[in-house]
Amino acid sequence: MLEHRRVTRAILLSLVLAAPPAAVLAGDLRARFDRHQVHEGDTVTLTIEKDGTGSAGSPDLSALQQDFDVLGTSSGTQIRIVNGARSDTTSWQVTLSPKRTGVLTVPPIAIGSDSTPALTLTVSALPQGALGSPGDDVFVELDVGEGGQAQTAGVLVQQQVPVTVRLYSARPLLSGDLSEPRVEDAVVAKLGEDRQYRTQRQGREYQVVERRYSLSPEKSGELRIPPVVFKGTVRAGSSQAQSQAQRRGSQGWAFDAPGFDRFFQDPDLDRFFGNALGGRDPFGMFERGEAVRAQSKGVDLKVRSRPEGVAAAHWLPAQGLDITDSWTEDPPQLRVGEPVTRTLTLNAKGLSGAQVPEVRLPEVDGLRVYPEKTEAETRTDGETVFGVSKQTFTLIPSRAGSFAVPEVRVTWWDTAAQQERVATLPAWNLQAEGGQAEAAPKGTAGPAPAGPLPVPAADTPEAQESAAAGVADLRPPYLRPRFLAGLALVLLGILGALALQRRRRGRAASVVRAEGSQGPKTGGPSRPPAVPRQPEEPSAVKRALREACEANDPQGAARALLRWAEVVWPVAPPRSLGALAIRIAPAAVEPLKALELRLYARGGETWEGAPLWEALKDGLAPAGRPEVQAADGLAPLYPVRG
Repeated sequence: MLEHRRVTRAILLSLVLAAPPAAVLAGDLRARFDRHQVHEGDTVTLTIEKDGTGSAGSPDLSALQQDFDVLGTSSGTQIRIVNGARSDTTSWQVTLSPKRTGVLTVPPIAIGSDSTPALTLTVSALPQGALGSPGDDVFVELDVGEGGQAQTAGVLVQQQVPVTVRLYSARPLLSGDLSEPRVEDAVVAKLGEDRQYRTQRQGREYQVVERRYSLSPEKSGELRIPPVVFKGTVRAGSSQAQSQAQRRGSQGWAFDAPGFDRFFQDPDLDRFFGNALGGRDPFGMFERGEAVRAQSKGVDLKVRSRPEGVAAAHWLPAQGLDITDSWTEDPPQLRVGEPVTRTLTLNAKGLSGAQVPEVRLPEVDGLRVYPEKTEAETRTDGETVFGVSKQTFTLIPSRAGSFAVPEVRVTWWDTAAQQERVATLPAWNLQAEGGQAEAAPKGTAGPAPAGPLPVPAADTPEAQESAAAGVADLRPPYLRPRFLAGLALVLLGILGALALQRRRRGRAASVVRAEGSQGPKTGGPSRPPAVPRQPEEPSAVKRALREACEANDPQGAARALLRWAEVVWPVAPPRSLGALAIRIAPAAVEPLKALELRLYARGGETWEGAPLWEALKDGLAPAGRPEVQAADGLAPLYPVRG
């Protein structure tokens, strides 16, 4: 038993001494890196462990974002029972990618009330020489610009620079990961899908996977593109045997398998189908592989600032830029008050859609311009980017006559010729025809025009109100408030006439039935006659109208007028001021229209009731014409005005 205890203690002591030196303990909370020193472009795993049961919470990784990109996090719990004693350990594995070189310090990471101690990681810069070159089993190339011109001549700030990454493999790949170019102070975007082809280098045949990117520097100065790193697994075996197998596969379709172009997305699945289609073991995922690592060289670029003397409002370094006008294919026909649209489209090769600016149309006297929201997008053909910006404008002429629309100019910088250029749209000379309302002679009355309403002149109250609001009514004429209000009045008049006619016909039918049924009735109790409503006293309603007019109360005056009309025409009283206007004295028509306008106007102007009372104080009906009453007790459908 004593010997057994000594062996157990020796084993425990050896385990303690064999603990990784990168681990740092803080009570029951530990943290460690899987490596103390890495190179730029590498990834590193940070492991955090906490002992104990219960909810430990999650680590706060916000402190890592300053010097690292957090690529992923996984967690797990381990339970151990030794001699009846249970111990729980919760661990987190965080995959990190350093953002810069040097000695990076990881500050304490909090989990609940506990925190890990600070850690340090040394990130070394890679030499310009790549790891791997033509003739090796695997190597990576990084090209910037067309033929490397960007590295010698430099680039301009915000210029789109093509970046090409090529992965060469002379042996079958079982799995792998090719990093993306990550550049500080620059925007990098992938263009299109991966390309695959074969080539010969140093007497060896390689399968090539090519990726294209677009790089746009955001500020001038020195710009460094770190090496692109490939980490993967190739089939184990001699290079010569693999080359022979590869050539045999090329005669068949080992590398041309459909699954090969997606092996970066799903290595295990594509490796399985790639091996099966190549005529080899379908269970190749279990075969022995050899780990490989390759990286391209780093590239340093000199980014130049905007050239002096460029007076353009927007800096547009592009390979080409043109602007098109919708009026070129469909010239507009202008008419006063009617909107027309104009669409301008900018196409810029070598710029993203966000870099293409909005175009402002020059101001033209008498021609209102209302821009709509700009539609911008970025397209690619797999080689470069194209920025497309489409702008639509609504133009409304407010007067008749000619309009000189100036030309549109967009200044841009030609990156190939290194000089400033201007894309231009020609000027337009347009003629606007007058609206129907302008063609009618002044002082004549007639029906409202069927076409759109004309734009009011600058000195009318309507135009002043629109100018004060600062917003033009772009709705179609048949949806404008004035047109709808007029239409509502017409419909009310028609409905009122129909109701009046129906009422008169019903009353006539009742009179005929009453005359045909005179005499005693037998066989049942007689129905009592209907009791008519007692009309108001004329003096009372007339006094109510006078008081409302003296108080300048338009609502009270309207109510009193309609009550007075019921007294004067009890059989078929008018139910609206519009119906009353055709019955009253001609001298009272204009004051009545003024009252109706005040009731339905949007403004808050005061109403003067004296003119209305002066016109109606002698009576509501025209002088010399009492209430018109037919012999049968029916009022005429169309009263005659004398």
